[in-house]
Amino acid sequence: MREKWENIVNKVIAAALGISGITMFLLGGLFRLGTVQAGGNVTLGLAVALLGLAVNFWFWRRYTKLGKAGPSLIITAQRQLYLAKVVVDLCVIAALSVVAFWPAHRVSVYIDSAGSLAVGAYLLWSGFRTWAAPPKKDTDTAQPE
Repeated sequence: MREKWENIVNKVIAAALGISGITMFLLGGLFRLGTVQAGGNVTLGLAVALLGLAVNFWFWRRYTKLGKAGPSLIITAQRQLYLAKVVVDLCVIAALSVVAFWPAHRVSVYIDSAGSLAVGAYLLWSGFRTWAAPPKKDTDTAQPE
């Protein structure tokens, strides 16, 4: 029974990653490509992204250590989710940094869309990888149903 629920959780996380990736890729990337105006104060967004990176990195390390303690699909799925969040935070920080330090540069207009495309592609890839992973069995902790 536990394995069944762990596999369900794994598929739900994979679907969430995939849907988020499609949304980010289409709405944040393709539909806005070249229409974003660079500039403005991005300091608050940069600060929030840096704090998010710190928290998500901490959770990713925590779930990595927990995963080494014993097999669990839920822990593995959570680790993959927080790794995706770390990568997303890094993309956001990179995009906001370009806008913050070079607001007048013509490339900064495209950075937001490029960051969204990169994040969307990564989320889609993570979702696919998580979904395609074969169901694993907890042989050490298997309980009768």
